[in-house]
Amino acid sequence: DGGLIGVEAGYNWDLGGVSFGVEADYSYGWLTDSFTDGEDNVQKLDANNMATFRGRFGTASGPMLAYVTAGVAYADSKLTVEDGDDELQFDAWGPVYGAGLEYAVTPRFSVRAEWLRYGTGRVFTSTGQADNGNDSIIDDLDDGDEADLLSWDGIDTVRVGLNYRFGAGSSAPLAYAAPANFSG
Repeated sequence: DGGLIGVEAGYNWDLGGVSFGVEADYSYGWLTDSFTDGEDNVQKLDANNMATFRGRFGTASGPMLAYVTAGVAYADSKLTVEDGDDELQFDAWGPVYGAGLEYAVTPRFSVRAEWLRYGTGRVFTSTGQADNGNDSIIDDLDDGDEADLLSWDGIDTVRVGLNYRFGAGSSAPLAYAAPANFSG
C-alpha cells in the first residue's frame, strides 16, 4: 500500500516499429506492507527511496508502444516487528522487470503505464545470516527454532507517467495516421 512520485530519464532508438532503449529512474515512496509470520509476529516493511536502471524493448503500432523492461533496482527499506521497538534499516539491490504501454500524444509528449517488479526481497534468520550491525530485531524473534525469520519477496508497483522527448521533431499536435517515432 502507498504511492510513489519520481523522475526518469532515458533514450530510445526506433527501428521502424521496433524500439529499444535505456532508462534510469528515481522514486520517493511511502510504500508499506505487513504480514503475520508462522509464529504470529507481525512484520512490516517500509520502502522509501527507490531507483532502477533498465533496458527496454518494444514494438510500436501507430502511436502505441508495448514494451518489456528489465535491469537492476535499489530500495532503501526499513523492517519492523510487532510493537516497532526494533527496526532493521538496510539498502537492498536486486533485479527489476516489468511491462508497459506508452502512447504518443504528440511527437514530443507521451503517456505511459507500467508494472514493475522490484526483486529486492531478503530473508534474515536467527541463525546468524543477518550481519547488518543491528541483530536485536532477530534476537527478539529467536526462541531457538528454525522458524525465526524475517522475509519478503519483493515489491510490485504500477506506475503512470508523462514523458517529454527532446529533439523529437515538431511540437505541434498531430492526428496520428502514421506510426509514431519513439526514439529520443
